[in-house]
Amino acid sequence: MQILLATALVKMRDKHGQLQVCRVLLDSGSQSHFITEECVQHLGLKKERNATPIHRINEVTAETKHSVKTVVLSYVTNYVAAVECLVILKISANLPGRYVDCHQWNIPTNLHLAQTTFNQPGNIDILLEAEFFFYIIHLGKMI
Repeated sequence: MQILLATALVKMRDKHGQLQVCRVLLDSGSQSHFITEECVQHLGLKKERNATPIHRINEVTAETKHSVKTVVLSYVTNYVAAVECLVILKISANLPGRYVDCHQWNIPTNLHLAQTTFNQPGNIDILLEAEFFFYIIHLGKMI
């Protein structure tokens, strides 16, 4: 069985003010936002020292050394959110783990997806925490 997690494409400004497309994972269980070091470098974002412990499964604790402040813009609406992300090397393996054939699905034609390639494996650049997950998933809201 293949599980699809909530992913979306968003726009973020690079150091030159140009909009770049990034892929986010909306995580209903996270209490922090995360961004990969690779995405920080690609966008040229300024890192700030911020040693923050990260508590993971089985009481394992890691620590980040930096954070960045940035703005996430919806790919399909005028939704904009300022976020502070903890910088980590990698958020997850490619999601989904393998191609999911969705040609037989009855996705409404008037639904504007935040990522039309949601069924194809791809890298995750940013993880947005539970507060954003529930705001975005709230009835009638789509980013």
